Amino acid sequence: MGDIFNQTDITLTFVFIFTLIAIGLYRRHLRSKDQPPGPWGLPFVGYLPFLGKNPPRKCTCLAKTYGDIFRIRLGSWPTIVLNSSAAIREALVEQSETFSDRPDFFSCKVVNNMRSLGFGSYTPRWRLHSKIASTVLREFASPNKPTTEKVIMMEAEKLTEYFLENTHTHFDPHEEIFFAIGSVIYQICCGMDKDCRNDKGYINLIKNTKMMQEFAGAGNPIDVMPWLRYVIPSKATRFVEILQTLIVSTDTIMNEHLQTFDEKYLRDVADGLIFAEKKYCRNPKKNQGITKSDIFSTLQDFLGAGFDTSSSTLEWIILSLGHYQHIQELVQQEIDSVIGTRSVSLDDMGKLPFTEATILETQRVSPVVPIGIPHATSKDTVLRNYRIKRGTVVLCNFYGTTRDSKVWRNPEVFTPERFLDDQNFINSSIENKLLTFGAGRRRCPGDFIAKMELFLFVVNIFQKCKIKLISEANFEGVFGLTYSPRSYTIKVFHR
Repeated sequence: MGDIFNQTDITLTFVFIFTLIAIGLYRRHLRSKDQPPGPWGLPFVGYLPFLGKNPPRKCTCLAKTYGDIFRIRLGSWPTIVLNSSAAIREALVEQSETFSDRPDFFSCKVVNNMRSLGFGSYTPRWRLHSKIASTVLREFASPNKPTTEKVIMMEAEKLTEYFLENTHTHFDPHEEIFFAIGSVIYQICCGMDKDCRNDKGYINLIKNTKMMQEFAGAGNPIDVMPWLRYVIPSKATRFVEILQTLIVSTDTIMNEHLQTFDEKYLRDVADGLIFAEKKYCRNPKKNQGITKSDIFSTLQDFLGAGFDTSSSTLEWIILSLGHYQHIQELVQQEIDSVIGTRSVSLDDMGKLPFTEATILETQRVSPVVPIGIPHATSKDTVLRNYRIKRGTVVLCNFYGTTRDSKVWRNPEVFTPERFLDDQNFINSSIENKLLTFGAGRRRCPGDFIAKMELFLFVVNIFQKCKIKLISEANFEGVFGLTYSPRSYTIKVFHR
């Protein structure tokens, strides 16, 4: 009898447990009927372990199963992933007020307590901050400013000279590209007359930026699993330490400018921010609660964004043309026929369509921001009949948009001609399908600087240099703050 009773007891226990699980699954099914589909994850960590070393590619594969809007859980955060240009525009542009917030991540909170331009919460104060930042940046870096073109050309020529001085050997161009591109935004922000190669402030900024790159390369799991802060406190402490070194660098620059500031003679972006602080922070009717610290922190956003993205893109272009020699030759033929031996200028933009198409195709094939900074919803909403709750993390898989076979024919093939129309001009409707600089309220405010830089650098380099890739072509990049090519070596020849 005892054995029978025990067996019955065990059976009832299993039935009870199974019933609870079934009820839980059924309730979850009812709740998820009006939510995006998506794969299951694990307790505590969600789907994070399954994203692997290439999250954008994994998300692109998941989109084939679940559609261009699907949901996952990243640690403790419910998340939706947008995988097409249409889905991203529907969220970030058509519902910009709802999808422009930032998640309450550890990293976001540490960066100026979620009051920075890049990581700040979407509020009336942030909207004013964004307006101030865009106005100041365009005031001192506009294409109409001759000083902007001058500083870009100066750095492009120095980089080209370095290439031609090393024709006797092969080398990795990474350091020189990073230094040259960084010098452009540094001079725009901190003074056009600076010799960056002998400027201690710039050298320190380079060092600190690289420290942040190396740290961020492994990701910050504390963002999505905040309880890890107590398990591996060194991860959080190290992030704060590195961030503090960057803050000290930019604070030093702002303090130096304050000592010599003259509102009748604004020299650069730093001066422009000081002028904006005096205009807005002292006027309660205009300032929306914005502070001096908020406005001055904009310099850190500009310098941080201006270093890595454009330099990584230029590295991808040199890697691509070093490998695809026939495309490099077509670029050079166009430069020779239109520019000849004279110096290139911004007036030439629009006159070299194949060269510009090559830049666009590089940005498509190797997007340096494959998954943008996470967004978050500021209220409950509906997207494509899916119910999205307030506080949901929103990831935009820009890499996935560049591999969409419905938009791009043979998306894995490097084909600059896809951006040209029947008259061999840039097809603006095709160009607009690229979301290189994001979309909506959080779109990169410095996109016009990047376009000027890449055009002038590329034309100047390939007008004077023939470049051959020496190392094996590897188009699998490295994920860090941006998506960068792995180390490679080139051989440069005079043209």
